[in-house]
Amino acid sequence: MAQSLACLNALIAAIVLSSRLDESDTTPVLNRLEDGNGLISSHLFSVDTKAGNSMKMIEMMRRVFLSLFLVQAAISAAHAQGLAPIAITGFNSDIVANGTGSAASTTSVAADLFGTVLVSRDWKANGSSTALDHGLPVDGIVSTTDGSYRLQSYSGNNDLRLSPNVGGTLTLSAPTRYSRLSLLGFGGQGAVTLTATINFQDGTSAVFAGLTLEDWFYASPYVVNALGRVYRSTSVSEFDGSNPRLYAADINLSPADQGKRITSISINNAGPGIANIMALSGAAVVSSSAVAAVPSLSEWSLLLLGLLAAGLGMRRLRRP
Repeated sequence: MAQSLACLNALIAAIVLSSRLDESDTTPVLNRLEDGNGLISSHLFSVDTKAGNSMKMIEMMRRVFLSLFLVQAAISAAHAQGLAPIAITGFNSDIVANGTGSAASTTSVAADLFGTVLVSRDWKANGSSTALDHGLPVDGIVSTTDGSYRLQSYSGNNDLRLSPNVGGTLTLSAPTRYSRLSLLGFGGQGAVTLTATINFQDGTSAVFAGLTLEDWFYASPYVVNALGRVYRSTSVSEFDGSNPRLYAADINLSPADQGKRITSISINNAGPGIANIMALSGAAVVSSSAVAAVPSLSEWSLLLLGLLAAGLGMRRLRRP
């Protein structure tokens, strides 16, 4: 912002300076004045129209610069990648009750040792059940200030469920370069500590140990909360207005690894709880050539100053 203001001030100074150096922009005006005796006298004087022309030019250049600034800001924002859902396979469990039917019939396993599962907002134990006012979004999109996650279909496997000391692998549908990744999930029956191994297309890998997903009750910070849950065996709902919760485990890749395409992520759960990983999002790497193609504010300013100088030169050449 400071850079843009400095550039704008430079433009205005150039316009004002050019107006003071240009002495020909005066308009002769014949003004008839009547004195107290009824005599009319004529006074020929010059009205400086340069000030008005300068102000018009200043306003025009200000608007042009502001428009270019907004365009540049929009382009820069597009290159500042937020989290976006990543298409992956490897989920092994269905822990979300959805549609109409008992919790047991619409899920495959409990998320914890108490025998409970998450619910979608459209879940009903039977046709006469009251519609829920809580639960996971029906469209599966979980939004944050940093982007979004996409959950898997609630009618199939939608969770990578890992008991303590058990591992699993999530495979990307399309190998892609990322600057950072984020796992969305929670620990059932206690928090979990994960080790994630990022596997690259060139055969190398990077290990990230000590990743944490908190227990799905009470912990902070969370991505989303107040989801509610249901007991698989009885279809009895439980909702306290604040839980369960989903959390993020973030992975920041090194500059060297950001240039490699990721093919899969192998995850091991060290416990003590049950790991439930429901989605993966990432910030894709923007190519350096694309970033270099975005003009900077100083480059925009130099262009405008050049156009201004050319315009003033043309005005002087057109004078008799």
